[in-house]
Amino acid sequence: MNTLTRVLLFTIFLLSAQNALACKCRILSVKEDYDNSDIVISGKVTGGRIITYRSDEDKRTLRRYTVRATKVYKGETKVRTFYIYTPTSSASCGSKLTVGRKYIVYANKDANAPVKQEKNAYWTNNCHRTKPFVQGEITELKALLP
Repeated sequence: MNTLTRVLLFTIFLLSAQNALACKCRILSVKEDYDNSDIVISGKVTGGRIITYRSDEDKRTLRRYTVRATKVYKGETKVRTFYIYTPTSSASCGSKLTVGRKYIVYANKDANAPVKQEKNAYWTNNCHRTKPFVQGEITELKALLP
């Protein structure tokens, strides 16, 4: 086997391995993610840290962000501070948010232990539409409001 063939096969192998570990999600419309989320907010990330959660079954590392909501489109309207959890690994569809930046957050209250035990705590990942603030998305969200 010549060198070019080896390089080509190795490149194909690396790309295949990378795709096998990558996060895979169906892209949701604004309406679909709004309907499937427990909260939809826009606000500024005021803090972020990595936490380790231990249960009887496993040990996981998660990111925990504090988001100060400027607008609640769906969910608890009297609450202004939300705690948003996400996996640390991009292969597990973890979202990376930047402290000091404004975001639109779509999130759920679900079975992830730290989330179900903490008040105002929710779960998001890259399969949600959580993203930096974009006015066009806000326009679509406002059209969904009753």
